[in-house]
Amino acid sequence: MWGVWVIGQHLSPLVKKGNPSPLRLAKFETDLLSWITILDAYKDGGILKRVVKKGDETGQPCDLDEVIVKYVVKLPDGVIIYESPKEGVEFYLKDGVTITSLPNGFSPIPPNSMLHVELELVSFKSVVHMTNDSKMIKKILKEDEVRYTGMLEDGTVFEKKSFDADEEQVICGLDRGVARMRKREKAILTINHEYGYESQEINCDLAEIPPFSNLIYEVEMIQF
Repeated sequence: MWGVWVIGQHLSPLVKKGNPSPLRLAKFETDLLSWITILDAYKDGGILKRVVKKGDETGQPCDLDEVIVKYVVKLPDGVIIYESPKEGVEFYLKDGVTITSLPNGFSPIPPNSMLHVELELVSFKSVVHMTNDSKMIKKILKEDEVRYTGMLEDGTVFEKKSFDADEEQVICGLDRGVARMRKREKAILTINHEYGYESQEINCDLAEIPPFSNLIYEVEMIQF
């Protein structure tokens, strides 16, 4: 973002009080190279989040998921008061992690201190409750990632998405096609309307699918 700022004499830092100058205006050309967004987590100023480096993957952990994090806790002057082990700390997100006491060699925390925490989410494992009574749960250790582009027979693109291969899709034709794919395989699936949306008219993200449409999917199995 580029802009020009024109500042009057009474605001210009180039004019000293009591020193008249013929300068009437100060002109500054500025170029905004970047900015960092600060997120107020609870809208009360208690926890502020600044993203130093964006993650490589999409998606966020839920309360039930098991996460591994690394962190370094510092005072505002940069003094380190605690840091996690090199391999990180593993815990369920809903339980949190508590530092009960500081190990030997770390500085004590003065009363009413503001803390800076450098936090890295290393990984997380999704946990899904298979029953309502929480007596059967599934922890996903590794997921199949599939990307696809859905088109009508005339080439109109109606959808571009990615999903996990164990997720049930809207149409059975896409499910069956993906089930026969291998890692890093790319394929074009031509699906008859009987294995698609049949007589339904569907509004997708990019276009509308008319009734009785045959569908074409360009599919890529990223990993499994």
